Amino acid sequence: DMVEENTGLRGVIAAHPRANYDALPGIFGDREIRVGETTKLVHASSLVMTFYSTAANLGVLFGKPISVLYVPELVKMGMGDASEALAATIGTSAIDISQMDVPAWSEIMNFDADAYKRFIERYIRSEASSDKDIAEIVLGLCHRQKAAIATEPVQDHVSVL
Repeated sequence: DMVEENTGLRGVIAAHPRANYDALPGIFGDREIRVGETTKLVHASSLVMTFYSTAANLGVLFGKPISVLYVPELVKMGMGDASEALAATIGTSAIDISQMDVPAWSEIMNFDADAYKRFIERYIRSEASSDKDIAEIVLGLCHRQKAAIATEPVQDHVSVL
């Protein structure tokens, strides 16, 4: 609620694909929960908020400000300090939701472009990476594999994938 009040932005929940929010009615108040639309939601957002999610990569790739939230209850549940590690890696500080103060929100709409560049280089794509998308890479690998095995005799077997 505080974020919406101080930024004027409406919160939309990009649900984890395996989450069952029916078991937790009202966990996000009356906010809209959308499943399977994380990429679209991040791309269209003005701000990304996360406790810790690999989907934070999308915020970095799309150049969105990311607020990493530190939730003491998650640490108590054994989830470690992943939020603080993510925040440090993208050049910000995790915001402890148990001690949020309004002045911190004035800084959340900015991000460290150099830290994002380092994050992309270290965790997403290196300078040596191809500019091809994943489908092109997989298709190329399949074509090379097919050419490499074209001279091998066909064997009777079942491939279980």
